[in-house]
Amino acid sequence: MNKKVIARPRGIIIFILFFCLVLILGLSIVFYTKPDSRLFLLLFISFIMYGVYHIAKTFTYLKIERDFITCGLNSKYNYNEIKKVTLYDIKDYKFLFFPMREECLTIIFEDGKEVILEDNFYKNLWKIRWSIENKVIKNDHSFNFDFNLDFDCGIITNKTSPISFFIKLTPFLFFFFLISFITNIILTFLDIYSNGLLIIISFLGLMNLIIFHGKSYYMESCDKGIYIKNLIFKHVNIKISLNKIESIRLETTGGGRNKTTFLVIHMKYHRDYKFVIDYINHNRTKNIINQVKKLDIDFYDLRY
Repeated sequence: MNKKVIARPRGIIIFILFFCLVLILGLSIVFYTKPDSRLFLLLFISFIMYGVYHIAKTFTYLKIERDFITCGLNSKYNYNEIKKVTLYDIKDYKFLFFPMREECLTIIFEDGKEVILEDNFYKNLWKIRWSIENKVIKNDHSFNFDFNLDFDCGIITNKTSPISFFIKLTPFLFFFFLISFITNIILTFLDIYSNGLLIIISFLGLMNLIIFHGKSYYMESCDKGIYIKNLIFKHVNIKISLNKIESIRLETTGGGRNKTTFLVIHMKYHRDYKFVIDYINHNRTKNIINQVKKLDIDFYDLRY
């Protein structure tokens, strides 16, 4: 059994960073081959580089072991050197001119060092919270980092409303734009063929589908648990056992056109499943709400 846990970045963040680096390389090639569009390309490349810098500086290497915590490359702390822990904190900042707010875990050490781990950047932050709660707050020396939560959900009995033919085509559109983008970058790099407009169109198509993917989750259920699935990527199939769910809530953030509605599934061990239901059709939204109300789980409708 592994006696440690390391904060690991989400796969989508790694993909975005890699994608942006490839895009910067491709646009840099176009920059030197298309003098008439250099000003636009320079601004676009600068914006992407700023985004990459902002994401990269957010990451913190954190490893939790039996007797100490490692922060960064060479900073180790014993648990008694932790001054304050806020398991659920809020971080306010600005990206360019836009105010942003992120949920996070905050750890402050006796020497003043502050570590902030944002929920949107780490896929296993629930493990960090669970470990910190047991090792620091509860002072549980017997905590053994056992995160085995497998279960058998059974057969799906409550399914979603029918998925349209166009939605079923979106995975093929995603791979079409991806192949088109990569192919044109390679052809431009080899000086065989160059079409900056096609590269930009492919990039914008990919970005829109990635955004749609992040906001197109839906739910199906059975008598033992819940399935979280995605309209675009069919391999997404997250199983959640009912006996591990503490509560389910419906909430909104923002207002007007910027309003976003979330269905949040709060687990008993600090893991939250949070997905947007604004981008799916009205019937599917009603279907999700009806399924939740049938479950023997505390449900809170916090929409305004």
